[in-house]
Amino acid sequence: MVHETCTYQNQDQRGHCSEAIENLQSVFRTMLSKRLTGELEMGHIWCWTAMLSNEFIRMVQASFPPSLVIVANFAVATIMLRETWYVSTWGSLAFKGIRVALRGELNGHLQWAEEQIVSDLAGLKYEGG
Repeated sequence: MVHETCTYQNQDQRGHCSEAIENLQSVFRTMLSKRLTGELEMGHIWCWTAMLSNEFIRMVQASFPPSLVIVANFAVATIMLRETWYVSTWGSLAFKGIRVALRGELNGHLQWAEEQIVSDLAGLKYEGG
């Protein structure tokens, strides 16, 4: 998605989005392995927000579609913490808000995230590594 939507002239945007995705993948790996051992804590997921570059945050604030799709996938991760009262519905509410903000753009790239939310994360499985 990042390579499709970030043009050659926007190499910086592509780089910041790619970095956010790589960090989010790492968070998902940690989250899934910690869930298996019963050691999952808030910091294992929310640490992703501290990894974001200021430039990526500015892209989210400007509603740059690829950055919003990436945050939508982060929202899926936060659903693991729905038993924690102070973030219980954050993931699903954030996803709904992102869908509205995108106004139909990149909807196909939200499909996986939406499936995870609707299925209560049934598709998330730890595959090692």
